[in-house]
Amino acid sequence: MPLTLFGIGAGAVKSQQLESYSSKGNAGASDGKDWRGSVVKLPNHTVTLEKRLAEGGFAIVYLANDKRGRQYALKRQFISDDARQLEACRRECRIVSCLAGHKNIVSYVDHMILKNNCGVYECSLLTAYYKNSVLQLMNDRHLAGRCLSANEVLKIFCDVCEAVARLHHSQTPVIHRDLKAENVLIDERQRGSPTYVLCDFGSATTKVLSSETQSLQFIEDEIHRYTTLSYRAPEMIDIYSGKPIGTKVDIWALGVMLYRLCYFILPFGESSLAIQNCSYSFPNEPSYPEELRAIIKVLLDPNFAHRPDIYQVATLAFEASGQRCPVGNLNNVPALQLNAVVHSFQEMQGATTVTNATHRASTFADFSPSLVCVQQETVTSINPRLRPKPCASAARLNLSGSVSRLLEAPRIKQENSSVSKMAVPDAGIWF
Repeated sequence: MPLTLFGIGAGAVKSQQLESYSSKGNAGASDGKDWRGSVVKLPNHTVTLEKRLAEGGFAIVYLANDKRGRQYALKRQFISDDARQLEACRRECRIVSCLAGHKNIVSYVDHMILKNNCGVYECSLLTAYYKNSVLQLMNDRHLAGRCLSANEVLKIFCDVCEAVARLHHSQTPVIHRDLKAENVLIDERQRGSPTYVLCDFGSATTKVLSSETQSLQFIEDEIHRYTTLSYRAPEMIDIYSGKPIGTKVDIWALGVMLYRLCYFILPFGESSLAIQNCSYSFPNEPSYPEELRAIIKVLLDPNFAHRPDIYQVATLAFEASGQRCPVGNLNNVPALQLNAVVHSFQEMQGATTVTNATHRASTFADFSPSLVCVQQETVTSINPRLRPKPCASAARLNLSGSVSRLLEAPRIKQENSSVSKMAVPDAGIWF
């Protein structure tokens, strides 16, 4: 689904410049009717549709009001003769309802799946309404000739890490499969700094795709249906490699997301070959601290077995932001040390990289990029297919030392730990 399925829609944004990348093909979500003013009755809520917020390959999202004037987002799908999509819809409702209450996950309100007399299923998911989104924030900065500060990037990324940790640390790990900047909303309902919220669980699954248990045709169709090309991991590009497609694809997507938050472009564009070869580079501008680039490099490891798990990712992100990491170490893996990761990154850069030390602030708190993200001439939008000019080698981060041992440390089953996996029974699936 495109960005803001639970927030402000692209059609309502006059100034939007950055593109949203849809993960699904057009599956007839729009039936050509204007549902404005229609009343939808769910088990515990009755709402009136006010306007269309966004439309994806499978669903339309509306702004809806109840009788007391409270605003909600209603994701609505009509499904006929598509058992796989119906199951995906049911799974999304189960997951969102089971994850209710997490501050970094879209707030569940109600849902309904109903079969009408024509045999068509109406699937409705009611959630809180978030007026703003991360992509819109990026658009606003782009139009102003500015980018996100390192503090802002880390705040967004840390919040998303907490959401992903809740998924991956479920009793049966949940793989989101469509992590991207487009699916992060801004919760400004409370006073103080905003909270960033992960949405769109229409691609989420608890099943690891593997050629040992599923056909290659099934795997290829799943990837095409439920993932976004620009955020796909190498094992999703080369399905003949036989590598399992599990939680580590979310880690790769986090790396792509972090890169885009920094530079407003995608590291690989929409090139499958670039993804498979892990061919990308860091733009010269805007200049960010090496800590951020080192984290990106660790996440974008083409070998899924070498990628960190979500706890290790979170420890790096929270250490970079100067905060205590709230994510538990459920897999008993060693924590990565940020200084070691940065040191390995610097070694990898070697003589081919012109150091940016003079442009770096001593702390993240004082750092805010002042360089514009793009040249504001006649260009009115950022083209994701344009690759940035290389300023560094795209070689893999060399983790042959202590950091590599940390990443490759065998997982030990945790017993009698104060940190436990969160289990919520629902229709035979535990989260």
